[in-house]
Amino acid sequence: MKRARELPVPLARALKAAVEVGTVTAAFVLAYLLRFDFAPGSADAVRLWQALPIALAAKAIALWYFGLFGNWWWRYVGIPDLIRIAAAVTLASVGGGVVTLLLIAGFPRSVFGIDWALSALLLLGVTGASRILREWGVVSESRRGGRPILIVGAGEAGIRLLQEARGNRQLRLRPVGFVDDDPAKAGGWVQGLRVLGTRHDFPNLCSRLHVEEIVIAIPSAARQQIREIVDACKATTLPIRIVPPTRDILARGCGETRLRNVEIEDLLGRPAVKFEMAAVEAAFRGRTVLVTGAGGSIGSELCRQVASCKPARLVLLDRYENTLYYLENELRDRCPDVPTSSVIADVSDATRIAAVFAAHRPDVVFHAAAMKHVPLMESNPGEAVRNNVIGTGTVAEFALRNGVERFVFISTDKAIRPTSVMGCTKRIAELVLQALQERSETRFVAVRFGNVLGSEGSVVPLFARQIARGGPVTVTHPDAVRYFMLIPEAVHLVLHAAVRGKGGEIFYLDMGEPVRVLDLAIDMIRLSGYRPYEDVDVQFTGLRAGEKLAEELRADGERLGETDHPGLRVLLNGRPPTWEDIEPHVRELARAAGRNDGAAVRALLRRVVPEYTGVRPDDVAIVAEAHPAVVERSA
Repeated sequence: MKRARELPVPLARALKAAVEVGTVTAAFVLAYLLRFDFAPGSADAVRLWQALPIALAAKAIALWYFGLFGNWWWRYVGIPDLIRIAAAVTLASVGGGVVTLLLIAGFPRSVFGIDWALSALLLLGVTGASRILREWGVVSESRRGGRPILIVGAGEAGIRLLQEARGNRQLRLRPVGFVDDDPAKAGGWVQGLRVLGTRHDFPNLCSRLHVEEIVIAIPSAARQQIREIVDACKATTLPIRIVPPTRDILARGCGETRLRNVEIEDLLGRPAVKFEMAAVEAAFRGRTVLVTGAGGSIGSELCRQVASCKPARLVLLDRYENTLYYLENELRDRCPDVPTSSVIADVSDATRIAAVFAAHRPDVVFHAAAMKHVPLMESNPGEAVRNNVIGTGTVAEFALRNGVERFVFISTDKAIRPTSVMGCTKRIAELVLQALQERSETRFVAVRFGNVLGSEGSVVPLFARQIARGGPVTVTHPDAVRYFMLIPEAVHLVLHAAVRGKGGEIFYLDMGEPVRVLDLAIDMIRLSGYRPYEDVDVQFTGLRAGEKLAEELRADGERLGETDHPGLRVLLNGRPPTWEDIEPHVRELARAAGRNDGAAVRALLRRVVPEYTGVRPDDVAIVAEAHPAVVERSA
């Protein structure tokens, strides 16, 4: 026999309507018989037959009016449906009662009260039984197959995941229990599944119940909470997935709770910094914006965010055609109403850059073009100078000449007391912009980044490739620590620096405590489902040329200024260089780079930035002094 859900829709609805009307009609008859103790007289029986058509019509109209006339799913009856049932039987009893009492003399009034209670009870019983049968079948079927999982979080998200796992065979998941740190839920039952313990019970529970996967169902969890849960899961070596926030589920336009892997970004150890975008959108709407290095990880995200602000035109400049081509196509699909222009150019080519500014007349410039790989720049110092110093100066000079309103330079924390050519060239670029600020109406500001997770220069893609091929994962030094931030955070920082900067400032993000690179590597191995040092080995290669153990956020002589955002910091240089002081050094650097004289380049870098000394022997002491907690953990 076919079930109702397999019948044609009109027929299924007609059958449900018939059952509903039959149920409430039977309730009316039963109420009448109860009134007379199931022994009505002949006159009473006549009154019943006279009142029955009125009751039938009233109940059918009431069910139809409240959308219950065969047009709803009994299997999913919930609180809103219970309210509609109560309203429908109330309307039917009151309306039918008034008409009956007006037309049929001597009809007992008490019948309508009994009828109301029986109608509600029987209708709830019929629909509730349908849901009970469905749930019982779903639960029974879910117990027979699927991968056993442990759900972390017995809240709304955990319940929703449990229901989807039971109702969707394609997920092939079999929840075996909840884990929740709320003591009020300990030992309780949620939707027929027990809360078995807290996260401290992971090893025992996973072993006893043969769990194959742990799912974190706490969409509102902060990164620190996720970090603690993942740390508690370490002893199990099981894969971990997470329920995304509800806003992400809604953004996809589907109701499914699609699980995702726990990403390294989830374990950053601090909450993501939030920025209000209204001021940014107002600043760039209707303006012409130029982004250099547009094809890079930071540059491309900058272009996406700026495009969402509806600029008059977005100019994409890069020296590599492939990345620019893909970005241009993406922006045309994503923001078809925003005009874009793609420009292939080298930022150190003054003739080409002059033509770009003359053709597009930008109002705002984001200068993200850079040579940023530390070891490569150690062996190619001339190229680092040509791109990072000469290129920055060239773009800034034409921005000044063409009346650009805002110029934002992407710098690095490696510019502070630099030990590398790359960091030193970035520091000189900062000094060039501060010198230009003294004779310009353009607002020149710089933004210092830590390591950006997921960017082309980040260790994350490298570690991911090494893990994928079975290891080993290479870490330079067990005590190396870095500040980390996410690409969206970095881009928001740049945009807000452009809006808030008055000229000459250096901005950076409050990135919390630094992260040990070794911990990052171990976390990535575990999140990939492997055991560190057993399934995937970790090897130490030693610090490379130009690298240091710990990065810093402020240079000597820089004082901390105030901003209106708690996560945004601004540094002010009390003694900015003059253009007359720095311009001769820049010209000498350009000549040394032009003849590819690495020794001369390094000597000139040291002359401009006296604190540039190469790799310092006191790095371990600096780590211990600045970050004692990190050193204590490593010990």
